[in-house]
Amino acid sequence: MLKFIGKRLLMMIPVLLGVIILVFTIMFYTPGDPARIMLGAGASEEAVQQLREEKGLNRPYFVQLGDYIKNIVLHGDFGESFQTGEPVLNEILERFPTTLKLASLSVLVSLIVGLSMGILSATHQYSWIDKFATAFALLGVSMPSFWAGLMATILFSSILGWLPASGSYGWKYWILPPLVLGLHSAASIMRMTRSSLLEVIRQDYIRTARAKGQSERKVIVVHALRNALIPVVTVVGMQFGVLLGGSILIESVFALPGLGRLIIGAIGKRDRMVVQGGVLFLALSFSFVNLLVDILYAYIDPRIMSQYKALNKKKKKVSKNV
Repeated sequence: MLKFIGKRLLMMIPVLLGVIILVFTIMFYTPGDPARIMLGAGASEEAVQQLREEKGLNRPYFVQLGDYIKNIVLHGDFGESFQTGEPVLNEILERFPTTLKLASLSVLVSLIVGLSMGILSATHQYSWIDKFATAFALLGVSMPSFWAGLMATILFSSILGWLPASGSYGWKYWILPPLVLGLHSAASIMRMTRSSLLEVIRQDYIRTARAKGQSERKVIVVHALRNALIPVVTVVGMQFGVLLGGSILIESVFALPGLGRLIIGAIGKRDRMVVQGGVLFLALSFSFVNLLVDILYAYIDPRIMSQYKALNKKKKKVSKNV
């Protein structure tokens, strides 16, 4: 297992390097001069050129890219914000807990709703429950999260007045954003749970468990659901990464001081150091979530753990024979 984790960590390196190069290239060639934006439209050309020289903006593309990668790898330095002059890493670490909290609460909502509706839909196939759950899944998948956020704000804040529209000053402010983001992901989890569970409950060992007189709840929860969780866990891991990225729009809709809102503001101001650092941090988080999902596979399904152990034994025998 440790060797597997080590290999996965090594595989993250080219992925993150590709993210760095891609985002850096996009921001480098995006129209708009950061120095001109910082100084304003009325600044003289001499002042703009001096600021470009100070910030290193007039250097060639490959020189800037090489220095950026070298600073990250050797010093863990993501650079300084063009607008505030603060280290980018400090700004990211200050905003990331809000984004992580939003994504975690959204995953919790999506798990509760998606798993529950998926189990009910699979165990009551072709009933009105199944039809309602399928309609919910189609609606959730096709409805953009930012539009749902705006509609929820109009309904629950403007019309009904039950919940605040924006900000993060108390627990009431953390109801609408996770619900909007979580219900969107719950649709995907519900569909995967339903299809995976329908496949499992038709297996022979499920019929055997029922023939032994076990209750239907025990058959579904103990025998069927655990074996159906592998693809569901994959979807949950993917959805968590999607929620981290999708929180960019939701944070803007609900005015949450998270990493997504920081990136949106930096894009408008051409503060490419903040954009590059924020996207790289999200990619790193997504990679670690995928690693955690792969580790969970072994604990959910004992067969996967036995495959790891058998592979290690084979390697040990080969090394001894050599």
